[in-house]
Amino acid sequence: HQNTQERSQDTKRFVRQFRSATRRKHTAEEKARVLEKVEASPSFKGKVLAKLRVSKSDYYRWEASQGKETLRIEGIQ
Repeated sequence: HQNTQERSQDTKRFVRQFRSATRRKHTAEEKARVLEKVEASPSFKGKVLAKLRVSKSDYYRWEASQGKETLRIEGIQ
């Protein structure tokens, strides 16, 4: 029974490492391009994001951080 639990833990650890290693990482330029494309056609946001292979949660997080960055640059904090 203990051997099975150890293998289960090893499997979970492997899967976590694999997902972390293969997770798509976007550069600042890619994020800016995605935000511009969605802004250009807001009524088709879902289709644009799907075509660019970007999740909605990533998009909304980038959009929020861009707004905070703009405020900081303008000195409005």
